[in-house]
Amino acid sequence: MKKKIFLILLSIVLLFTDINKIAIPYLGLVMVYMYYKFYNKQYNEIVLALTFFGYSFFILLNKVTGLPNIGLIFAMLLAVFLIRLMTGWEPAKKLKLAIFPYNLMLYAFFGLILFAMTKTELGDYQVFKIQLCITWAAILFASLHCYDDHINHFNFEEFLIISFYLFVPQFTLAADDGGVSLSPIQTWRTYSVLDDGIRGHEYDIITATRIAGIGMLAFLCHLLDFSVKKIYLFFLMSFFVIVMIICQTRQSLAAIIIPILILLYFNFFKQQKSNFNTFIGIVLVLASVTYYLNYLNANNVESRLVENADGDSEEGTGREEIYAAAKAYIAENPTNIGFGNYVSVVGGADYPHNIFLEIMLEEGYVAVLVLICIVGFIFIEVFKLIISPQSPGKLELFAILATLYFLGLAQFSVDIARNQTFFYTFALFLSLKNKRLKELALN
Repeated sequence: MKKKIFLILLSIVLLFTDINKIAIPYLGLVMVYMYYKFYNKQYNEIVLALTFFGYSFFILLNKVTGLPNIGLIFAMLLAVFLIRLMTGWEPAKKLKLAIFPYNLMLYAFFGLILFAMTKTELGDYQVFKIQLCITWAAILFASLHCYDDHINHFNFEEFLIISFYLFVPQFTLAADDGGVSLSPIQTWRTYSVLDDGIRGHEYDIITATRIAGIGMLAFLCHLLDFSVKKIYLFFLMSFFVIVMIICQTRQSLAAIIIPILILLYFNFFKQQKSNFNTFIGIVLVLASVTYYLNYLNANNVESRLVENADGDSEEGTGREEIYAAAKAYIAENPTNIGFGNYVSVVGGADYPHNIFLEIMLEEGYVAVLVLICIVGFIFIEVFKLIISPQSPGKLELFAILATLYFLGLAQFSVDIARNQTFFYTFALFLSLKNKRLKELALN
């Protein structure tokens, strides 16, 4: 109880505090907390939180050291792996990731990406894209190899708390038009009443909502099965909600809808317990949505999240024209042009915001066919999970919902480097599923 009261008070204080002004104390607080989690051997919770939310946390260290966020994430995951080796971790107890059909498809897919890189005309953008792709692949690969058999005892609530600590520095990038940094509540008051939100104000809305969306999904996985003991988590979740709303990004909202519907199905029909707690959780979420709609109406805001409006920033609009241009280019130039070389024809902002079009342009038809097979495999597993009489564990369910979320984002995103994430979450899901089935067979 003391811990929950502390987290409620801390979240309220952080809402009204400019994180930039307490950067060093906040870094110290998080480092001490992470050390405590290391001491308690909650490695799996730390690794998953770092993989999803480390980018936000390392914004602070990036400002101090100038080192890139993703480089710091990779270094931290390697540090976790080395610490575990030095503290008597047995590699034989590592979570097994040998799923042959899926591995084979991944090897083929990434082999085609590497082949496309050899045909790349190297320019600044191409080099940058290759670096991003390789670094994110290394991060996700390292993360998968940090999990062990104790993942059966994964503390989902503790994972949410760690994620909250790591995500809060995302607000250090928010500023007003005069360049003055803002607290989370000031960010809300400034940008929630604008039709465009924070779009067009030198804020990376795509990265922010990508991270906030997976955070919201994680909290909903835990909160929809509601109990009074979980009320404090709504305070922590508010930081993720603020970012989702002020960024006014439809792609994250669209990507999260199907995972939420599947989550509702599992909570209502698959769980072997009363639906009352789930009903209360849904009522609270709907009440929050109703409050937001009334808030928009009271402030005469035409939010892109609920209205068919593009606003004045023109940021993130015009995807239909981009899709059409990409399809026309493919028809006129059917050969592989190399990894990232399409930018020399259209410019980076006009890349096709769709993973299938992007792969077709850069790796060719064979890579698209392999990608279709992988996506088909994902949906087969989703269907099998839905019709299975066995209910998955919470982490297993979150892993497949996260896969659908990141796959949904990939339909609207130009970033093949980070779109690899749905390969990662699906590999985690398959590993958890195989482990559960083996244990059921033994019992």
